[in-house]
Amino acid sequence: MSIRKIFIMPLFFIFLIFFNAKGFPDIFSQKNWDFYFKRGVIQFNAAMYSDAKDSFQKALDRNPLSFESINYLAEISLIEKNKTLAIDLFKKSLEIENNQPMIHIKLGEILEYFGKTPEALTHYKSAYALDQNLIPAMINYSRMLRLKGDKNSANEILDRCKELNLSRSKSLRDEAASIKNSNSTKAEELYLEAIKANPADFDTYFSLASFYREKRNPQKAIEVMENLKKIKSDYAPAYFYLGNLYYDSKLSGNTRKHYINLAIKNLEDGLKIETDSEVMFHLSRIYKEIGNNEKAEDIEKEALLMQQKTATQ
Repeated sequence: MSIRKIFIMPLFFIFLIFFNAKGFPDIFSQKNWDFYFKRGVIQFNAAMYSDAKDSFQKALDRNPLSFESINYLAEISLIEKNKTLAIDLFKKSLEIENNQPMIHIKLGEILEYFGKTPEALTHYKSAYALDQNLIPAMINYSRMLRLKGDKNSANEILDRCKELNLSRSKSLRDEAASIKNSNSTKAEELYLEAIKANPADFDTYFSLASFYREKRNPQKAIEVMENLKKIKSDYAPAYFYLGNLYYDSKLSGNTRKHYINLAIKNLEDGLKIETDSEVMFHLSRIYKEIGNNEKAEDIEKEALLMQQKTATQ
């Protein structure tokens, strides 16, 4: 071996030791963090969650600023039904990179699940501030503003959401209506896609609920309208429609009395938002059916008086 090689080799190892001691990545003995991240994504998409968790953790060990790895670990925690850990992970991710509107939304939804409404509102607000055209941001932020009592701001955001996406949702809804008799499976998919494209287009909810009623699936129709109530909790037509559904439909899973009570509750909640004499007459008939004649007569008198006032105006 030449004198030059004998001299260079020790210097090479001293170089390695020096840079490792200084905290630089050991590029010779460790694979880059993104190798583990990419492997984790593949494993996650293949539902290999345990392996994916290991890969994302290795990526994070090599790059503690990999908020993407943290987000995937949070998603795995949700799959494993560990919402508490998911909260901690999403918060950690946002500490590294706040400009993640969808992560703010996901975190807000989990916090809301645990009843932490003010904190959830903060994250919905952040998501909306980061991307005012993001549908989940508009829907969740407007929904929370309504619950706080700021109906004007909530309506402005919801109306803007509707207008931004109306052409898309209307197109899908019309296509669904045109094939609902010949291809009900595809029609259902299109109605659901329309709601996803524009959750603020309420006409689609009623179209889908009517579709389910025609297919003799009132339970799904109820689910659709209950979802509409969550988006706009002061939208009277949703309550009236639900009241009719609970009263008119043959529903399993509970007693007839239970569903009549739900019908009454929805009709009464709707009337608190918006008075309607026809709805009041319907409510009066329900009270007569269950034997509460006094209540039925009071509601009927009030409905008649309302009609008389309307006629004289």
